[in-house]
Amino acid sequence: SVGIVNLRFYFEHFHLQRWIPLEKIVYDDGSRPGKPDPAGYLEAARRIGVAPQDCVGFEDSMSGLTAIFRAGTGRVYAVDGDGQGEKLRKAFPSLTLIPDFTAVTPQSLGL
Repeated sequence: SVGIVNLRFYFEHFHLQRWIPLEKIVYDDGSRPGKPDPAGYLEAARRIGVAPQDCVGFEDSMSGLTAIFRAGTGRVYAVDGDGQGEKLRKAFPSLTLIPDFTAVTPQSLGL
């Protein structure tokens, strides 16, 4: 989980305010159940005003993928950072497996 200290670091380091206000970001503040419960993903979709089925999600763990699929996320990418890709693909056949986040570009997302 990402606490507020880490969130602020990444937000400032990557200048994320160009794309989204800090108050729209959902992080583990203890107010929602953790993964595999979909509450965090559902809250994120609500905050940005997009239906879950119209969202794109990224995960790298079984519990995270369980949560993201339970939320009804439209397109799901799994990062195969630890060699568990085939296990993840077997559990969630509709996901797109990527080696790391460098594989994600606006073009690869159809934007």
